[in-house]
Amino acid sequence: MTALAGFVASNFAIFLLGSILAKYMDKSGATISIANKVLSVVGTKNPYNALVALFIISAILTYGGINVFVIIFALIPMAKPIFKQLNISWKLVTIPVFGGTSTFTMTMLPGAPSLHNIVPSTALGTTLTAAPLIGIVTSIAAIVFLLVFMKFSLSKSLRKNETFNVDEKVESSDATSKRMLPSFIISLLPIIVLLAIILIFSSVSNIIIVALIIAILLSAILFRKQIAQQKEVLNQGAAESVSSTITTGSTIAFGSIATSVPAFKGVFQLIQSIPGPPVLSLMIGTGLIGGITASAVGAIGISVANFAPYYLEMGLDPETVHRAIAIGSGALSIVPYSGF
Repeated sequence: MTALAGFVASNFAIFLLGSILAKYMDKSGATISIANKVLSVVGTKNPYNALVALFIISAILTYGGINVFVIIFALIPMAKPIFKQLNISWKLVTIPVFGGTSTFTMTMLPGAPSLHNIVPSTALGTTLTAAPLIGIVTSIAAIVFLLVFMKFSLSKSLRKNETFNVDEKVESSDATSKRMLPSFIISLLPIIVLLAIILIFSSVSNIIIVALIIAILLSAILFRKQIAQQKEVLNQGAAESVSSTITTGSTIAFGSIATSVPAFKGVFQLIQSIPGPPVLSLMIGTGLIGGITASAVGAIGISVANFAPYYLEMGLDPETVHRAIAIGSGALSIVPYSGF
């Protein structure tokens, strides 16, 4: 209970504001507007181009602080008719969607307004742009790998003559296609402002809260034509933030119990004995915890409390520890029993 309460007290404002911003982007149709623009530029006539377009949309929206669930609910109905028209295997959709939402934009890119970047920042007193060189290099490596893997998976699927074969339950609603969407530039403005504030004023404490508030106020002004009942959007965003805060906090609480048992000391010693530079064992250790808890944020919470002090004593600077923990956390967190 202490661990849960501590996590909620430290992070509830970020969950609340992030959820409200995501709800504004969702209800206004801004996410659809951004997606439509990227799809029109990249094109969807070629199967690989269609996958790349979905990948870019997922990455832009996630790096802009939009909740992953909002992105999935916006993209899946949009992607389905494209896959059906191209007659390519529907299972391939997971690569661009999860590649864009759950890898480099989640833990690697400097300034990302994700919890995976905020939690180590709060715990270690670092900025959201901590260790930018490590973040940029790993992001480039991840993007290259994902694009190559996407091409490989598509080619393999086509060689096996796999086709679009899926139960027609999810279709894009007429309401979404007919409603008046904000323009691409207007839709992108809250995201641009949010990231600009974080990147320019990264050294200011709690800058993420200020940036989110400004992005929400801007959304309220820009999307007033699309959203008649703004109070309803605020209520929905606030209500949805509670369950996600408690769910994530519960993972941290579980971790606090798991790390307090005597057997964990043996696990920790095993992680420390991994050959190579200390940063490598820190990343691998955090990754293993992510696999055990099935939560990247849970792994970060455990790692900053149990691993970080030891590695800081070894001489690693806080920024490197921040980025290593963030990147490592996402490695094994998408396991079959992950709530996500």
